[in-house]
Amino acid sequence: QRFDAYNNDVKCRGAIALANALSNQQFQTSLQRVNLGRNWIGNDGAIAFANALQHLSSLTHLNLDFNNIGDAGAIAMGNALLVKRKSHPSLKYLCLSSNSIGNHGVTAIARALQQQQQDDAGGGLEFLALAYTKITGKGAIAMAKALEQNTCLASLELDHTEIGTVGIKAIANALQTKNCTLKSLVLEGCRISNASALAMARAMKFNSSLQHLVLSCVVTPANADPWMHAISFNVGLLW
Repeated sequence: QRFDAYNNDVKCRGAIALANALSNQQFQTSLQRVNLGRNWIGNDGAIAFANALQHLSSLTHLNLDFNNIGDAGAIAMGNALLVKRKSHPSLKYLCLSSNSIGNHGVTAIARALQQQQQDDAGGGLEFLALAYTKITGKGAIAMAKALEQNTCLASLELDHTEIGTVGIKAIANALQTKNCTLKSLVLEGCRISNASALAMARAMKFNSSLQHLVLSCVVTPANADPWMHAISFNVGLLW
């Protein structure tokens, strides 16, 4: 079953009531997808859904984009992922893009991801979208540390954030670790410098899992050769 209330002016009170209703026993083992994007539910609405996650043992997809969610809501979601990992680790898809989430919020989510392994019962999150948020380099470093330990996440979207050179270099380093299972990485609109583009190119020489990479960088004589060299090592990469 799925519940789709995209762009329905649900807002905070509606989200809290909805989360409570969906936590009822009749939905706990049947509800698979919830789309509550563009409803401006705020932190309180996100916290209500984070609390509901522990009851929704069959939920695999949750979309909360365009909801004015900040760090408090993201922290609650990260804590819920930790609890859900121990009880019902069914959630595979989480979209929190186009919200006001900053470094504290993404660090909480990264902390949960750091403990998700493929050999856990039910696995863990496979898709995470944090595009158009307020994450900077510090948040990206936390996410990079999670990627070094996580063996479930296959797709990560951090496009149009302010993670900068420091953040992209940290992620590039994480891509070189043996645990990293990312297949798709979107970093478009992250003001990628020549130094961070070079770091990402070097990482591709040691990464065999990534198949889809989206960057916004200017190809110059200084970084063209490293990219061509990287592609020769990772022949399955689309960029």
